[in-house]
Amino acid sequence: MRTTHVDDVVLSQGGFIMKMSASSVDTPVRRDVAYYTIKPGDTVQSVAGRYGLTLDTLRWANNIADVTSVVQGQRLVVPPVNGILVKVQPNTQLSGLAIQYHVKIQDIIDFNLIRDPDHLKPGSMLMLPDGVGPSLADPGIGKKTVRSVTWNRFGPLVTNYTITYSNAA
Repeated sequence: MRTTHVDDVVLSQGGFIMKMSASSVDTPVRRDVAYYTIKPGDTVQSVAGRYGLTLDTLRWANNIADVTSVVQGQRLVVPPVNGILVKVQPNTQLSGLAIQYHVKIQDIIDFNLIRDPDHLKPGSMLMLPDGVGPSLADPGIGKKTVRSVTWNRFGPLVTNYTITYSNAA
């Protein structure tokens, strides 16, 4: 089929005119980490949306358990795509990262343009596209809580009893 392109309209040999959609144009994928400084009125959700990321991706990249804890002036790491951003440690293996974060090894290699998967540079950052990070606890979960209950026992002798319990390990 022969086509003639005029701006964003395609005229096919059969005489049909088709408008090209914006989604048919390839846009380059951002591979670098960006940084964003929280401004008045910003939320973690709004920043994630601005960059086309999920809330979890932004939370994982910045270790944010409580999304209400971000403050004006705080600088956030913004990964290039959804997933997990990790810092390579000595002896890091892609197979271990793939298992831990539920991502395919080849996806890690392709996104990060890794030439030698057996020799990763410690200290470098890797993006694990569509990786799944740890569950980030809601506020209060994982925080130490101590409670005490005191009561009196009446009888020939008045005795005070106290039980203290904690959720901390």
